[in-house]
Amino acid sequence: MVIRRYTCNNMQEALLKVKMDLGSDAVIMNSRKVRRKGLIGLFAKPMIEVVAAIDDDYIRPSRTQARAAPPSGANAGRYYENAPPAYPAGGFPQAPANGQAPYQAQEYQRGAHTQQTSAPPQPQQVPQPNQFQAGKEPQQPLQPPQEADSTQASAGSSSDAMDLADHPKLVELETKVKNMEAMLEKIYQSVRGKDAPARPESANGKPETSASPARDDLSSIRKALTDMELDSRLVDRIVDKVRERGGSAQKPEEALSLAARVMTVLLGEPDTIKLRSDGRPQVVIFIGPTGVGKTTTLAKIAADFTLNRQKKVGLITADTYRIAAVEQLKTYSEILNIPILVVYSPNEVQDAIRELSDKDLILIDTAGRSHRNKSHFDELKALAKSAEADEAYLVVSANTSKHAMKEILEYYSFIKDYKLLFTKLDEAPVPGAIINARYLTGRPLSYTTAGQSVPDDLDVANPRAIVASLLGSGTNK
Repeated sequence: MVIRRYTCNNMQEALLKVKMDLGSDAVIMNSRKVRRKGLIGLFAKPMIEVVAAIDDDYIRPSRTQARAAPPSGANAGRYYENAPPAYPAGGFPQAPANGQAPYQAQEYQRGAHTQQTSAPPQPQQVPQPNQFQAGKEPQQPLQPPQEADSTQASAGSSSDAMDLADHPKLVELETKVKNMEAMLEKIYQSVRGKDAPARPESANGKPETSASPARDDLSSIRKALTDMELDSRLVDRIVDKVRERGGSAQKPEEALSLAARVMTVLLGEPDTIKLRSDGRPQVVIFIGPTGVGKTTTLAKIAADFTLNRQKKVGLITADTYRIAAVEQLKTYSEILNIPILVVYSPNEVQDAIRELSDKDLILIDTAGRSHRNKSHFDELKALAKSAEADEAYLVVSANTSKHAMKEILEYYSFIKDYKLLFTKLDEAPVPGAIINARYLTGRPLSYTTAGQSVPDDLDVANPRAIVASLLGSGTNK
């Protein structure tokens, strides 16, 4: 048993390829509609995937061979020498004597019309069965034959009738194919009727193919944004902005590009650490849930200001609940040759800041606190209040779910004038949490991280790159 899979634009094209590849005795085992991968596939027409099979004993027998068995013995050589070439799989006639070539598979593609030339084309070799591969067209385009005389047409009709009589399986297969085509057309019309107008019909009763893509009412854009786990209010705002700019009257691809520009504007410009000009150190505190990578992010920023900007940096850590966190930050301080102080209570923070008053930048690391543990969270609030930091950064993982993000933003709302810093972009399949947080809080973006390398995996937030990643384009512009 030989089983093969074909993906085509429509059922007619799929059946044609099955016949060319496996022959008329092939049986359709399964068929279904599929879409191309990626976001663009949401706006493209579905394709038909067909699984066909044929018994090894029936692989591509020609009709000539089915009607007459070749002689054996001394006459065998003469028989094969004078015998006409066999039909290729699918029942295509052989090239006529006047040099005309058979139809090519593209003749059956949607909207393809092949015109005859005034001069007869040069003879072309009839493609052999092994020239056709599943899902591929013939390499050399073939021209359609001119009209044959009435004698040839009559002979061809008689020959086809004899073939059907000799092969009952062909009759059964043709019946199944017709029934399947009718069923698929009903399914297509039913599905299409739910989200788009029915296709107009031509004079012959078949759906017309419009030269321009159908206009979209932005429902596809709305569904795509919802699938990205964007907040429902944010989705409404983006769709409204796209509609205000005429997106509903544009092609789906143009409307999607317009939505990308709207989201880029919503993300706004990033706001990063700014040093003071009065000679005093800029004090920056990092706060966020446990396990989001605050300590590593702080080390990346310290390395950037020390190595790339030649600034004097001091570190303060209050994350004494994790021995590994203190040791990790001490290791970075030794490598960068910068001082680090450990504080055990909120009252010690100001003393540590005064001790590092000769630095350009002081970075304060805090312990991750569960917002569900009230006593620990109150301690974090006291620490943030006593630090009196010039800047505060709420550090959140980019792979945080929509509902968890809302809860985190609600519990950390006690911080005044904080900026959003997102980590683990390399672990977020769709970074919808970034634009959700930006929309729900109105706070600016600052930095993003993607990896553990210090300080290489630290970047200033790039709205264009975030939107490109959100839409699945995979390109950072």
